[in-house]
Amino acid sequence: MTSLVTARTFTITQSAVPYDVEYWSNGNLDVPNAEISNVVFMLHGNSRNADDYARYTADAATSAGRISSTLVVAPHFIDADDSPSSRELYWTEDSWKEGGVSESRGRTWVMTSFAVMDMMANAAHASFPTAQITVAGHSAGGQFVQRYVLGAGQRVVDRYVPMNPGTYMYLDNQRWSGSTHRSLSAREKKACPHWNDYKYGLSNRSGEIASTSTTEARARYAGASVTYLLGEADTLRDSSLDTGCEADWQGRTRLARGNNFFAALQQTMGSSNAVSSHSLEVVPGVGHEGVKMIQSAQARPLLFP
Repeated sequence: MTSLVTARTFTITQSAVPYDVEYWSNGNLDVPNAEISNVVFMLHGNSRNADDYARYTADAATSAGRISSTLVVAPHFIDADDSPSSRELYWTEDSWKEGGVSESRGRTWVMTSFAVMDMMANAAHASFPTAQITVAGHSAGGQFVQRYVLGAGQRVVDRYVPMNPGTYMYLDNQRWSGSTHRSLSAREKKACPHWNDYKYGLSNRSGEIASTSTTEARARYAGASVTYLLGEADTLRDSSLDTGCEADWQGRTRLARGNNFFAALQQTMGSSNAVSSHSLEVVPGVGHEGVKMIQSAQARPLLFP
């Protein structure tokens, strides 16, 4: 494989009507290649710069000496500001990262971003049946990946790597008050009524992730292989950080929220369950920087095993 990434098209047909989703890659999802032993899906952040994320990942694969056996795929979940053509599916600025339904204006049918990810992952598995498939993402892409663990309708993904998500989907009914993981009081819940609604928790779910019970959802999540990758210096409360009450009950910064979620997961699932397939790595000296996270020493064995 080459390290050169270009824009390509993934076409989905429903009711005999085709729509496209763009992705940036160093190869084609639907062209089998016996040399491919590793497929890395990399989800972009709020800037929707899938081209950059594909290049970051291809460069990391080159540095790891794995580019010849790695297919890099960076799906592009566009919104109305990206001027979608009449052939393209598109979402709102926030809906794609939550597994939301694509916009219906001018479209015969719609599809959730999670369902699109399912179809792309399944296409990769069909083309490269022996390859390891990893779904990773940074920032808003990290949010997508963390929630997709539960929303995934297929089981061909081998590993999930959310990097520096701004918020998490919690699997329990407790949150963090400083260093204490506890239930909210009635007064606190009244002051922040959506504290446990999806995307922050399991209440009021819809779409694919509403089809299972809470018990089943927790078991599915615990059974997945997930590594949470956090930047040691990702501690700023900047303009792109969710600072609503629902988010702040998870912690004050992205680093704190990641550490808190992992600690809560171990308490909720029981340490033996959570630690067996879930792990957390901190990248020293790196803040909210996608390229540095993807190209870090900590990411290398996860993305290019």
